Amino acid sequence: MKKKLILVMTFILALFLFVPTSFANTIADGTYTVPYTINKPGGGASIANGYFTGSAKVTVTNGSGVAELTVTSGEYVKSLSSSSGSGKVISDSGDTKVYSLPVGNIANPQNLSMHISVPEEIAKMEYDTTHSAVIQFDTGSLPTATSDSSQKEQNSNDQGTSNQGTNDGSGDKEVVENPKTSDETPLLLYVFLMAASVAGFTFYRKRFVNN
Repeated sequence: MKKKLILVMTFILALFLFVPTSFANTIADGTYTVPYTINKPGGGASIANGYFTGSAKVTVTNGSGVAELTVTSGEYVKSLSSSSGSGKVISDSGDTKVYSLPVGNIANPQNLSMHISVPEEIAKMEYDTTHSAVIQFDTGSLPTATSDSSQKEQNSNDQGTSNQGTNDGSGDKEVVENPKTSDETPLLLYVFLMAASVAGFTFYRKRFVNN
């Protein structure tokens, strides 16, 4: 019984922590110029970081992004893919390539795989390998999906209030209280999850004591 109680409480706590965060970390749809860093899988800047410009045009649709990454010394990069899909070359000037690469939710790091091939006369050795790295976008200044939708709803409410104030023909603007927006949704979700946690704990504790 004690194990069941621990499992139930762990599940409720995980739900309590994960659900609000998952929505808050989704970037709002749009096109952005986003700085990024190419890191080693274990942390720290990868040597490959020096071959990328560090700034990408990212188009986000339904929370999922596609980035245009510019690679210098592009003739050595034979292919590029991420954990969200394979990249395709959309511009190639020989020394510089631009890849269109699916990158999923850019608020989260994405694993990269690069096929690198450097001629022996340049590398002074045979170098043809697949290089693993992690791309991390700096999304701190970008709007999230929840904040963007809340702002749109607020703008719509403000426009409705303005129209109601001018449609009575008197020229006097009527002050109308705006309805509550979805900003309260995370708070209500917290309250619900907390109440469920307390109820679950009380129920299973009583059963445990009685048994």
